[in-house]
Amino acid sequence: MPSRQLYFSYGANMDIEKMNSRCPEARFVGSARLPGYRLAFTLESEYWIWKGGVGDIVKDPKSEVWGLVYELSESDLILLDKYEEAPKVYRRISVGIEALEGRILSNAWAYEVIDKKEFVAPSSAYLDIIRTAAEKHRFPEAYKVFLNTIPTRG
Repeated sequence: MPSRQLYFSYGANMDIEKMNSRCPEARFVGSARLPGYRLAFTLESEYWIWKGGVGDIVKDPKSEVWGLVYELSESDLILLDKYEEAPKVYRRISVGIEALEGRILSNAWAYEVIDKKEFVAPSSAYLDIIRTAAEKHRFPEAYKVFLNTIPTRG
């Protein structure tokens, strides 16, 4: 069987249907948290669909980011690198995540912005993908409250 790897999504790829269209062999695993990072919006999207900032993870020892985990084939990772414009716009990094039930899933991939801006407000449509996933996948209440404090562009 071909090698499969874990991928931690914290932004638009939390829309499982869209993720499956981008990476047809992706398998949804579940919810997880990424300790030692915070969710940020440090990049202006070049795509008209988002019209604003897009997600990033920034090291912060006092924070955590909640997201979804997928199991990806090598060909899916290549497709995802292309979608995330890695290594030009985002870079793929190895992170340690904790699944909802508390077990550590090591060697998960995540993407971080290379050339970070201070803060770029996301569009309501972009942030709604994150909020919807947070609700659907039962992220902690404090994280959902945090998501509702992020200013958006209309």
